[in-house]
Amino acid sequence: MVLFALRAGADDSAASVALGGIQLKHERRISMEKERLTIAMSKVTVEYEFLNNSDRDITTEIAFPIPAYEASHVDKTFPFDDFKLWVDGSEVKYDIDAKAFLGKRDVSVLLNRYKIDIATLGHSLNDKNDCSPDLERLSPEVRKQLIREGLFEGMDDSGCGGLPVWKVQKYYHWKQTFPAHKLLHVRHEYTPAVGFQVLGSDGLKSSVEDDPDGRTINVMKDGCFDPSTAKTIVSGFEPQPSGEASWGAVSWVDFILTTANNWQTPIKNFELVIDRGPREHNGYEEDWNYASVCWNGPVKRIDADHYVASAKDFVPKKELRVVFLTMPVANTIAPATSVVTKRSPCARYGWIACGGAAVVGFGAAGFAWRRKRQVHGG
Repeated sequence: MVLFALRAGADDSAASVALGGIQLKHERRISMEKERLTIAMSKVTVEYEFLNNSDRDITTEIAFPIPAYEASHVDKTFPFDDFKLWVDGSEVKYDIDAKAFLGKRDVSVLLNRYKIDIATLGHSLNDKNDCSPDLERLSPEVRKQLIREGLFEGMDDSGCGGLPVWKVQKYYHWKQTFPAHKLLHVRHEYTPAVGFQVLGSDGLKSSVEDDPDGRTINVMKDGCFDPSTAKTIVSGFEPQPSGEASWGAVSWVDFILTTANNWQTPIKNFELVIDRGPREHNGYEEDWNYASVCWNGPVKRIDADHYVASAKDFVPKKELRVVFLTMPVANTIAPATSVVTKRSPCARYGWIACGGAAVVGFGAAGFAWRRKRQVHGG
């Protein structure tokens, strides 16, 4: 049994942003013989085996699109800039296209004219304040023009404070040749933008109806926990005898699965692997008590850290959401009854490394952190 503790702010939350696999524009001559999808909190990996069923080699453009993102004063922005790709075991270079939009208006030409980087929002993503270095180097006249055009919020005399306003639509793409009647192995991976929220008993009943940014989830519904495990979870979130709140946490990873239908269907062999392996943040190593996924069929435990679901002749009908749940432990923090405006701690978690049995049950825990900017799905 391994125990440790850390603090998290009651207002800490993050939206999960759904990505998927590589996409093709309805190429029916190429079948997906196998797809192996591995989802962990720290990495999503997708492996494919494609077969060109025609008598000729097929060369076509393949893309990996990124959900539209924009800057925010509040949270972190996720540009998904660690996408990696391998074909038949060799790493492949790809091209990146990024366009900027104000509503439906494409403002890419204007930004490119002044050498303002679109994908990094004027190189402001990693800045410690709301400054865009690309904007600061421009003359006052040009800055004012860009503000009038609606590309930046107003700024002070130093040129700081000009938060970029445009939305970025970015995608990775490359040309791929599929040899006639031969298997081609493709693998890609990236770090997911993980949903997170501190969780109390009320949070178990939370709904997404009034939450378009996906910052809360219906834990029991989205987790599809079996009745016995659900009862254990609900019991664990009951208030303590002293009346103090029981606090846990939930995280989730979303994956867009239905774009696989652009290839020749069905996927002959599909395999989903959930990896409960620990994830390190700022010196803390996280484990999760339970994780679960809604799946029409059995989910098997293959070792202490991995669970597998599979299907043959699979045609995806809906997207995937993997839920990771941290159960409460005894704490000395009073119930949160006021609005938190700072990074004040509201709960103290203890994590027990365990192998709980659920639809997919396993040890883990999490914490959230606030940063300057956050992606808003588009």
